[in-house]
Amino acid sequence: MTEAKLLFNSVISDHKKTAAQFATADIKNFYLNNPLHHFQYMKIHSDKIPPEIQHEYNTADLADTKGYVYFSKLERACMD
Repeated sequence: MTEAKLLFNSVISDHKKTAAQFATADIKNFYLNNPLHHFQYMKIHSDKIPPEIQHEYNTADLADTKGYVYFSKLERACMD
């Protein structure tokens, strides 16, 4: 409950005087570790990757001109 209150308050008390937007989804363990019928590929913007992970895997060299990092084919729906 405390975590939810902190999350909602961070959206409501936006000090930047902009229209706050909020969205959430809970898909944890949704088809976890099931084989995919077709291989999938994934891209994540480098802003969403924590700095320590960026440093460890040197993602700056992997990012395209728009800042996206592409991951190789995913064979299973897994969250390891």
